[in-house]
Amino acid sequence: MELKRAKMLFNDKCDIYECVQEVSGAVTKTEYRIKYQSVPCRISFIKSGSNNESDTQSTQNRGIRLFLDNEPHIKSGDIITVVHMDRTEKFKAASEGKHYATHQETELDVFENNP
Repeated sequence: MELKRAKMLFNDKCDIYECVQEVSGAVTKTEYRIKYQSVPCRISFIKSGSNNESDTQSTQNRGIRLFLDNEPHIKSGDIITVVHMDRTEKFKAASEGKHYATHQETELDVFENNP
């Protein structure tokens, strides 16, 4: 029953890509290959109370957490694209997935090449 309730909250979708390095002679090529596609999930933005301020910029700390089923294996460094409220954003997994009885959670960082 708890598992069914948890999955009802997964109203977003994500694709998970893994980093693959291919060596050809002296050249190493890095590319991201799709590992899982259209995985039901939920993304949560957690606002922290503190800000980082400098003379030229003020940024607000916020945590980003992804909730999804236990099946997909997420590794630190995987790239995850999430469709949330009809908007696609790209993130990088900051940690391995933490598994619980009904789901897993992983911390995300904004990917630097986010559209």
